[in-house]
This record gives sequence, C-alpha cells and structure tokens, in this order.
Amino acid sequence: MKDEACRVIRSLLKSSIRIIPRPDIENIHPTKQKRVIFITARVHPGESPASYVCEGLMEFLLEDTPEAKALRDHIVFKFVPMLNPDGVALGNYRCSLMGFDLNRHWTDPSRWAHPTLEATKALLLEYNDNPSVDLDFYIDIHAHSTLMNGFMYGNVYDDNDRFERQAIFPKLLCNNAEDFSLAFTSFNKDAVKAGTGRRFLGSCLSPRSNCYTLEVSFYSYTNQNSQVIPYSVDGYIGLGRNVARTFLDYYDLLPIPPPVPPSSPPPPVNKSKLKAQLRDEVLMVHRQRSNANKTTLNTENGRSSSDPIYKPAYEAQLSNSTTSLQSYIKQLRSKMARELTQKQAPSPSKEMMCTPNSTVRPPCRSQLTQMLSASSPVNGVPAAPTSPQNLLSPRGSHIRHLEDSLSAGQGRRPDPEPLEALPST
Repeated sequence: MKDEACRVIRSLLKSSIRIIPRPDIENIHPTKQKRVIFITARVHPGESPASYVCEGLMEFLLEDTPEAKALRDHIVFKFVPMLNPDGVALGNYRCSLMGFDLNRHWTDPSRWAHPTLEATKALLLEYNDNPSVDLDFYIDIHAHSTLMNGFMYGNVYDDNDRFERQAIFPKLLCNNAEDFSLAFTSFNKDAVKAGTGRRFLGSCLSPRSNCYTLEVSFYSYTNQNSQVIPYSVDGYIGLGRNVARTFLDYYDLLPIPPPVPPSSPPPPVNKSKLKAQLRDEVLMVHRQRSNANKTTLNTENGRSSSDPIYKPAYEAQLSNSTTSLQSYIKQLRSKMARELTQKQAPSPSKEMMCTPNSTVRPPCRSQLTQMLSASSPVNGVPAAPTSPQNLLSPRGSHIRHLEDSLSAGQGRRPDPEPLEALPST
C-alpha cells in the first residue's frame, strides 16, 4: 500500500524525488545528543506562500557558507514540505482528497483518511520519547488571507518559564525580518484550534519543545516606514531565510572569525633617542611662544628685541642628562612664571600716576575723596578742593589735584593751573 501511495503521489505531482546523501556530521552520530527542529508546511493546499517560505529555509541550509555549516553541524532539521500533497495536486484550497481539513485531525488521525498526518505525528512522538533527542522546535508554516506581514501563533502554558521561553524566538525573528510583525503575534488556546498541530503537539510534547504556527500574508507587509509592500516569491523566500538566520541567534551559533596570526614583534624602542626628540619638540614650542612676547618683555627691561631670553636656561637644562623630561618641564614653567611676574609687576608710583591712556584702572571716587581729604596743608599750601565735579573732570583734573597734594607734601609748590568743571547736564 505504501508503494502504491508513493506511485500515485509521483504521478500527480509529475516530478521526481531527488535523494540527497546524508553527510557525516558529528551532531547526528548515534552516540551524540541530537537537537531536532521539525518543520511542516502546506497542510492547507491552497496556501502556496508556505511552500516558498519553506524553500527559502532549505535554500539557506544547503548553501556553502559558514552560517549554514554551523547550523548543519549542530542541529538536525526535519522537513515535511507538503502535508497535503493530494489536495495540492487536485487544486483544493483547504481540504484533502477525502474532503478533510487535515489541520483539525491531529488529535486522532486515521491511517486510512489522513495517512500523512498519522505518519508525521508518529515520528514526532518517537523523537519526543527518545532520550538521545532534544526536540526543540515544531513550526507549521501557513498563509493568512486577512492579516498582513508575517507573524506567529503560540500556546498558553501554566508553566511560566515555558510560556516566557517561547516568546524568545518571535522576538529574535522580528529583529531579523523586516516583514515580521511582533504586534500580530499572539499566544492563545482557542477551543476552535484544539485539533491543530500547534495546539495538540504543545500539549503532548516535552516542556522543552516550542510549538508555533508561522503565518505569512497572501498580500503584502508594512515595513518600518509604514510603506505597504506587496509580497513576491522572493519576499516569501526571504522570510524563510530569515527564519534560518534566527536559529543562529537562538542557539548562539554565529561563526567566530579565525584568530589573526600574530605579526612580527615591533623593533625595540630607543628610549634615549625618543627622550631627546621630545625635548627638542618642547624646546621648539616654547621658543615659538617666547618669540611672540619677546618684544614686549625686552622693551620693558631695556633689552634688544633679538636677545635670547630663555635660551641659556634651555641649554642648561638639556645639558643635564640626568634630568627627566617631566622635571624639566616643571622647572621651565616655574622659571617662566617668576620672570613674567618680576618683569610685569608695576611700581608703586605707576599705580598712583594714572593717565587717561593708561591701562591701570584709576581709583574710584570714594578712594580719591578719602586721599584728598586726608592730605593736610604743608608750608601754607592748602589742600586740593574735594568737589565731585573737580574730582571727575574729563581731562583728569583729579590726577592733577592728587599731584598737587603730593608735591605740597614734599615742600614743592606746583605751578597754578585752572580747574575745569564738568559740563552741566
């Protein structure tokens, strides 16, 4: 009977079955623990996008890439790409040759009415009972006629750990696939769906197994920019490839690049030569800075603008081979600070002798009033008047009053000079 069924299926599909030899993979060695992912599709014969999603997944796994090799080396993939081949051959939309909706008979399939369903269920239960096999995933691929994008249906469990664990894969798939919608993904236990593969296998398989229904729209999907993009064959295949990539993230099987061979060791560093180069650079920088201020500093001290100000100090420091670069810079900064302080410090007379063009700030009104009122007449010279108008003359008459008071205190009588008042406002 089995041979007859195969002959009928081949004649209906008008295609031959290509047998791919199983490679010698360490993961499927009889003594190794196997991780199995079971994929089914096309239980409803009219949902043709499911076949393209399944094709994209298998296409990714058969490529000669490090990602595909990592998946093949660590995981065993089982595919039933067409659970309802007679319905597909007849052009049915939802039922089989016998008129049954196979996705409602997982609870008690008949060998006579639902042979493909009965064989698939028996194989899944065999993997579940085998202690050397970890059946991690069961995914049934469908196409949806009303909603857009790709999304998943999951189950509701009383075990919180299992319920939270099954939410990981849809989240990872949403990160990898632009057309996958996490908002449309839901977890339920509707009574109407009790006979589906997701609901039945979720209740009878081990708690370590994650059971999903992967749905993809017949029409289009909405991308991140809220643009509606119609699905094509390449779009469905791309979703299948993204499902395979998500398994890499789930199992953390991203290929690690080979280590870079160590290069030849760098040549030894000549510390004395490097130290001399650093000192030369510091010397050049400070000479450039000193040249900018050389004219101002030398003019105040009566030097020529071409005199080297800091060169002897540099040469003295550089000649001392035991002085480190850090101490040299510290000493150089201290010496520059002392010299600038000595050369730019104004004399007491300059603080008092203010002119309108001077850069030193003149005393305020209260200071001038106190100084002039405190000055007493000497040799019959009266004190300078303290009128506010005279103190704040526009030509600096407050300075002349101060000079008169100082000259009178020294015994010299200055030449009289008329005072000017502020213009009336």
